[in-house]
Amino acid sequence: MGIRSLKFLPFLLLLLIVAAGCSSDNKGVAFEGYNFPDFVNQGSHNGTKDAYAYAVDHGDLLDYIPCYCNCYEDPFHHESVKDCFINNQYTTEEQLVYDPHGAA
Repeated sequence: MGIRSLKFLPFLLLLLIVAAGCSSDNKGVAFEGYNFPDFVNQGSHNGTKDAYAYAVDHGDLLDYIPCYCNCYEDPFHHESVKDCFINNQYTTEEQLVYDPHGAA
């Protein structure tokens, strides 16, 4: 392998990493323990379950991010991005209630 061939090695590695990331379909990702409702499991985007899992695991961070899709108005009254995934009106310490807004 000559020096010319080695110049393309970092580019080839970067290309392989990007290609692997773009082809992800979450088939290997386990979502046990989240007990997602049907509207999450059948979400219209590939990352729907990832987004809801992130909201469950990092909801305290999402409380500080405002939502810009006008869901703070009727009928949603969301105060942050977390509210698009977790329904704070009906969630209790014993039961987590998901909001269907984030699955659309």
